[in-house]
Amino acid sequence: MIYKVSYVEETGQYPGGIKNVEKRPQIGDSVQIGPRQFQIVAVQEILPPRDDFQFLQATVQIIEPAGVR
Repeated sequence: MIYKVSYVEETGQYPGGIKNVEKRPQIGDSVQIGPRQFQIVAVQEILPPRDDFQFLQATVQIIEPAGVR
């Protein structure tokens, strides 16, 4: 199955993205969008699965390097 995932950053401070992935995203997973690393905090189904596709939205938060705030 292919998952078409819309990644949305929770504060709106960073642009999100859309990716096709073969593994369903899970809360706690990390994902790179552009040059930044994010952690998934929520996943929701946008549409029910159809054929070999499923559309999901993943809410993410930035993972800040140690010592940066």
